[in-house]
Amino acid sequence: MLVLVCEGRASKATMRTFSVVGWLVAFGCASLGLPGHLLAQEVTIRATVARSGSEADAALQNSLNLAVRATAGLQANQVVPWADIERERLNAVLRAFGFYEGNVHIVVDRHSESPREANASAKDERSADNARIQLSFVPTLGPRYRIRSVRVLEARDGEARHPIDGEAEMLDRIRDKPASAEMLAQFETEWLRREQEAGRAFATVARRSISPDASSRGVDVTLFVQEGPQTRLGPVRFEGLQRIDRQSLAQYVQFQPGDPYRPEQINRLRATLGSLPFFQSVRVDLANALDVSGLLPVAVTVVEKPPAMQRLLLSGLVGTVVLGLTAMMVAASLLAGAGAVPSWQRYGRQLSAATWIFLLASALLALQRLLYLGDA
Repeated sequence: MLVLVCEGRASKATMRTFSVVGWLVAFGCASLGLPGHLLAQEVTIRATVARSGSEADAALQNSLNLAVRATAGLQANQVVPWADIERERLNAVLRAFGFYEGNVHIVVDRHSESPREANASAKDERSADNARIQLSFVPTLGPRYRIRSVRVLEARDGEARHPIDGEAEMLDRIRDKPASAEMLAQFETEWLRREQEAGRAFATVARRSISPDASSRGVDVTLFVQEGPQTRLGPVRFEGLQRIDRQSLAQYVQFQPGDPYRPEQINRLRATLGSLPFFQSVRVDLANALDVSGLLPVAVTVVEKPPAMQRLLLSGLVGTVVLGLTAMMVAASLLAGAGAVPSWQRYGRQLSAATWIFLLASALLALQRLLYLGDA
């Protein structure tokens, strides 16, 4: 999840003040009323998040990590740091959904188990030393902020840059949208896609700045980007080939070294190779840097399909038939050599030649089957 970070000094200080005050209100009275002997006790925590009735509820529930401490023993004086960590995490979730004035309050229900009796056993005494603490995190949403403005600046010097085609339309479209992490992530994804379509394979968003304004209930967004140079494609390298010749795959590469980089060319190569019946999987990756020629190498990693089971079954069936015929020919050849019947002696040489042919065929089929099994 993308977490929005407020970098405005005034707003950050205000939100931090609210956070501290809310924490003191939630825990002040409970801490004053905590008996001294409970500070050394082991406690079992039960933590829940109250529903706010907004789309942030699921994310708040999934972000609660303190619930895993329900069966683990904690000292009572460790509860406050753990709860504070959880509260800050939940507040970050609210900001990620655009609730910049939202705050999570903590309701504490602390009580011990039944008191020990005079004749209690040692096991019962250890059980009585445990306490249970029920923490309820109650979110207060406040208004949902919207995007007031978006700027895209160079990360290196923070200066304005020449916008790419369609960038002005993107900026106009995102204005007045909810200032959520999802909305900003969609904008960044579209911006990166347009940069790649313009031939910049190494375009990245280095960092972002979110400045909320309480008076207008809006945020000003600044993206610091690195566009990188115009990129040209380099040679294609095939990896993982075993039975298929690399030269036979060159016909499916529809670009030449030195052609301008376009994402659709890489996608087309991936789809074409993936549709061939030879491969179980195909992955096309671009290099992380240009080569010495200033080109961007392309690596194609494939996993060839093993021989089909039908081919194994067919080879086994044919091998069985040939082996049976070979055995019959050997028996007939022996009978022809040992018999005194003139007809058997007359065809003995032909039977011997046929026997050798069937023996050779059986050996070739056995070798082919071993190769299939080795590839599988």
